[in-house]
Amino acid sequence: MKSNYYIRLIALFICAVILLCSFSSCADLEGIGIDSSKVDAGNSPEIPGSDTDLVESEAEETEPPHSDHVYEDGSCTECGASDGIAYTVDRKANTAEVTNAGGCKQEIIVIAEYYKGCPVTHIASRAFVKAEKAKEIFLPDTVTTLAEEAFAFTTAEIITLSNNITEIPKFAFKEAPNLKKVIVGKNLKTVGSMAFYDCESL
Repeated sequence: MKSNYYIRLIALFICAVILLCSFSSCADLEGIGIDSSKVDAGNSPEIPGSDTDLVESEAEETEPPHSDHVYEDGSCTECGASDGIAYTVDRKANTAEVTNAGGCKQEIIVIAEYYKGCPVTHIASRAFVKAEKAKEIFLPDTVTTLAEEAFAFTTAEIITLSNNITEIPKFAFKEAPNLKKVIVGKNLKTVGSMAFYDCESL
């Protein structure tokens, strides 16, 4: 008899604990403005200030600026990058390069810092050959490398390089007859052989 009495007493104690816990969780939900009748185990509500909100806000903050460009009158309305420039994305390296500026009809060409969410880090060989109206070209500081003949045959008169370019490769400005000035960054260390070959106006 005594053992049955203890079993019943324990069972009553457990029921009381369960009821107390469920009552306090409902009270907590009501306290933060969530309707407890709509809460189910498979679909927990998003509580303001929860970890999910923190993750989403961090993702928004780290998204590259101006990764999607909106152009008006030949320039991006947010960052000023020129329209008509072809970029190629390397998804393994998560970088982009300028491959062809022939579609750009502006006299002042501004290369984008980001394309499709990737930093523009490289200028391909002969990227500006067909940009026949170009008079000035500006590279953002995301650009770190130039291919050989990157600006070969360009019509530009002034080119401003990125501060993060450490080397100008050989023949980089080959046969650019109008080129008068190249503005280099403070980190430039090496200029390749014949980098300014046949630049008559320089």
